Parts: sequence; C-alpha cells; structure tokens
Amino acid sequence: MLVALNATVSIMGPNGSRTIPVEEFFQQKQESLRKENILADGEIVTEIQVPATTAKSTYLKFKERESLDFAMSSVAAVCELDASKTVRSARLVLGGVASHPWRVPAAEQFLVGKKLDEPTLVQVATMALVGSEPLEFNGYKVPLTQVLVRRALTKINA
Repeated sequence: MLVALNATVSIMGPNGSRTIPVEEFFQQKQESLRKENILADGEIVTEIQVPATTAKSTYLKFKERESLDFAMSSVAAVCELDASKTVRSARLVLGGVASHPWRVPAAEQFLVGKKLDEPTLVQVATMALVGSEPLEFNGYKVPLTQVLVRRALTKINA
C-alpha cells in the first residue's frame, strides 16, 4: 500500500541520512538472493511519510486463514476520480506475486480517462498480469490476483 500511496522512507546510517521512494526500497531477487531491501550495513529506517491525497484507495489481500497468515496475493489501488467518476490517475501494486511489491504501469495508464465499468475492470485485470510467469505450483495466483484487481477497483468506484 505504501508503494501505491507514493510514500517515502527516511534512512539513517553511518554515512548520514537519505530519503527515497518506498518503491525503490525493495530489491528484486535477481539483484541479491540474500537481501530484500537496499539498506546497507548499519542503516535503519527512521521514518515513513505518506503524502496527503484526495484520491480513493484500498488494499485487499487473499490469505488461507484469517489469523497470522501472509497474503497469497494482494492488490493496493489508488485512483483519483473526477466528478463523473472518470479516472484521472491510478496506481496499482500487486503483492505476493513477486519478491517485492509489483507495480503495473501499463494497467495504470490504461485506466486514465476511463470509467471503472465492468468491461474496463476485466480488461485492466488481464493487463495487470500480462507476462506473469508463475512458478510450477502457484499458477492459481494469476486468476486470483485478477479477481482482487477487479474487486479493489470496484470498491474504489463505490
């Protein structure tokens, strides 16, 4: 959700402080199998800032059990709608489908200028998972995440 809300993270360490977008905080597994984030030795997160917004947002996750369970898949959505409920801007971030929060810029751009009607929701849910390469036993995540994308955007449109 913090990536979708365009939050920033402040980091303090032996070489001083720095502030970066949360989106840049996470590392892809290809970069390092042992690190999930960009923190260097001796650095800690000191602050997370979420900018104020008038956009509507939601976060949905699917998990096997209600208590203490990680999301099998999640969707964070932030949309700014005009008075006629046409999308002015959108951010969609998928969770549980990669080693880090996964933005889908093509789907975000597709939404701009459109209303969140059923045909649009179906199309953007498909776009959000284009090119996904599920592992051997988690192919179920593709349709599951597509449903979550549609539900999240439906909730924003309500």
